[in-house]
Parts: sequence; structure tokens; C-alpha cells
Amino acid sequence: MNSFVALVAVVCMCGQAYGGWTEVWRDDFNGNSLDQNNWKLETGTGQNGWGNGEMEYYTNGQNLQVQNGVLTITARVEDVENSHFTSSRLNSKNAWAYGKFEARARLPKGKNLWPAIWLFPQSNTYGGWYAVI
Repeated sequence: MNSFVALVAVVCMCGQAYGGWTEVWRDDFNGNSLDQNNWKLETGTGQNGWGNGEMEYYTNGQNLQVQNGVLTITARVEDVENSHFTSSRLNSKNAWAYGKFEARARLPKGKNLWPAIWLFPQSNTYGGWYAVI
């Protein structure tokens, strides 16, 4: 079992390029559940045409836990909808064009793991699966 743990905070700040940043959004993962006002879960598998062909099935929250200021996402070896692994995929409900973004995370490493924190555009302006991969 491998876990991706986001520790303490995900923050978006907007303001001037040098100093004077104003915090406009934050999630410290306080409480005992994911803040549904901040996050949306994506369910399904990349093998069905979205994402980048990931091997896991993304569950509706069964692979995540929020406790003591920590979000833990656990990848599991289990068969769901032609996938041999499960995990969780989160997107923020808010979006920003400019700003300073901060995140703290402890990411696992190992064979066939690809934990990531991405900043995605809201549309496919840049081409299929963001054309940079």
C-alpha cells in the first residue's frame, strides 16, 4: 500500500509580484473529512479516455482520509472496472489565472508510482492532455 500525503496546506495567493501577496484560498485539511466546498472528486479510469492513461481507477473518496491537518491518498492493489489499482483524484473547485501557489506534500517513490500535484488549464486550449507531456 502506498500513500500520497498532502501535509498542512494548499494555498493560492494573488497580488503584486514582489511582496504584498493576499491570500485568496486555503485548505489546511482540518477536520475529519474533505471540504466539499473546496474540492471535487473525479471518478473513473484514464483507460476510458480521460487523463493520461493512468492504470488506476479513481474512487469517490474511498482512497482518501483527512485527519489532524493531513490529507492522505492511498493507492491500493484491487480490481475495479478493468483497472488493477485504485486511488483518488481531486480538483479544486476554484480557479485562478495568476498568483502564487504553495503546497506541502510528502510523496512516495517506487516502481510504477506517479504521485503529482498539477496546475491544469480549465480548457484544452493547449491541445490534448496538455501537449507538454
